[in-house]
Amino acid sequence: MEEPVEEPGPAPALEAKDVLAAAERFPWALAAPGTRHWPDGELLDVALSAVRTEERQGYIEHLEAFVEQHRARLEERLRAKLAA
Repeated sequence: MEEPVEEPGPAPALEAKDVLAAAERFPWALAAPGTRHWPDGELLDVALSAVRTEERQGYIEHLEAFVEQHRARLEERLRAKLAA
């Protein structure tokens, strides 16, 4: 007899403040203290709503890993943006 497959619980909500806090742990991504290269508030809430339910678990950890893996390229893009 097979054991029933347990359905995953509801996906955690992605709070803009939590994602921003994670992004701020990468101070090299800031142009100057208090200046951000990313949106916040309502716009970020709308952007995060595009994250699929199945991607929400561990989203911040995946974001942090992505940033560390692609740090050189991201720094280059930010420098280009600031120079423009």
